[in-house]
Amino acid sequence: MIRILVVFLFFAQPFFVFAQVDTTLKTYYVSSKIDDDCSANIVITFFNESQNLHRVNQAILDEAMRGYYDTRESQINLKNIYANSVLQSHGEFFYTIGVANTFHKNGLYSFISCPYNVCDKAPRSNFESNFITVDIKSLKILTINDIIDPLKKDSFEKYVYYTTTRYHIKNVPSCYITSYNPPEVRGSNNVTVMTDTITYFKGITDKFYLKDDRLYVFNKAKHRDYNYNSVEVFISLFYAKYFLKPEMVERLGLR
Repeated sequence: MIRILVVFLFFAQPFFVFAQVDTTLKTYYVSSKIDDDCSANIVITFFNESQNLHRVNQAILDEAMRGYYDTRESQINLKNIYANSVLQSHGEFFYTIGVANTFHKNGLYSFISCPYNVCDKAPRSNFESNFITVDIKSLKILTINDIIDPLKKDSFEKYVYYTTTRYHIKNVPSCYITSYNPPEVRGSNNVTVMTDTITYFKGITDKFYLKDDRLYVFNKAKHRDYNYNSVEVFISLFYAKYFLKPEMVERLGLR
């Protein structure tokens, strides 16, 4: 039990530090001891159970665990997470996953999911992250098309492509813990590869997230050494506002 609690406390520390505190958020977990040396831990920050946003939390959980756990069939479900359950070891536990809130303002919330092999203690994750941005006003999971002005999307894609190729961006979209006390999770793992191992394509995926004063998007690319289909590009919201829908400019406080 001590080993389980030590691992849990590591992942339960805040992944990000904000000056702004949102009391609607709360961190929950599911933990299961695999053997004497390691445990599987799912630690997720989303809306406090008392907010009655269960459908939104389910949608966040589904997307955060996508590709790793079936939240409708497995023990990684909303009921166990709300209960902060310590479960019996089971063959389904292959991954430890931390889900952190990266942004919250005027009803817009972004979350990033960081998966690791269940007993992997390395600081770098080689698994693809999942990104979720929620609009609490509409109770909707947003895609890039929900925030970019459709009349400016082509120009936005050209701008992102220019930025990507101009600076030879090589970051693959996965998580990286830069320190253990406290842990800090970044949106990409800073893997350095030779430029000729990546082929860039004009166009962005539908994924995005917000963090601090930046918009993170994903330019389409093909990696020689990875299965990822994009590279992560961040743009200052100050410069991104030209491409945003007017209502998003307003809600992000960019006027």
